[in-house]
Amino acid sequence: MVTILIIGLTPTGETREFAFFAKLEVVLEQLNYLINSGENVIQAYLIDQRQRLELPLAAFDGQPFLAPLQELERQWQFILGGPQSVDSIHTRYMLELTRKKLLLYESRKEEYEQISDYINQLNQRALTHLPEGIVKQRQLNRYATLIARNEATLARLRTNCKLTQERLDQLRHRVDLQR
Repeated sequence: MVTILIIGLTPTGETREFAFFAKLEVVLEQLNYLINSGENVIQAYLIDQRQRLELPLAAFDGQPFLAPLQELERQWQFILGGPQSVDSIHTRYMLELTRKKLLLYESRKEEYEQISDYINQLNQRALTHLPEGIVKQRQLNRYATLIARNEATLARLRTNCKLTQERLDQLRHRVDLQR
């Protein structure tokens, strides 16, 4: 636990000081939030065990960094956890890649589902608004082809999502057994 002392200026030019006491990453995230919300912060200090460290305000751009900081902490804990077997390192690496792969498949699946909805809406409009004839039939045939292709792609993506989720579950189980 650390204390952060923040000095800012009010809109009238008066100095204002306030402090927070929490975990390091939380107080840094709070400083980032203040800067992002437009507070005029002129100095910030970390106070820990009677030592005072001035924080470089230029490093705080207002973008949240708590999640990346926690990920870095997780990686350090893994590294400091002692020697790992090659199989353990490989499994964790594969676990991370499989998570990313699943996110990619899910994202693409959502995109294709939206495309499918849109094509079906266009098809329905063509059915109801175009006059009978060859133009309408050609347009409906085009939409039918697009719908069929899109549905085939969606089916592949759904299968890939399912298989990737199963692989992710297997890798998680393997990691649990290695602990």
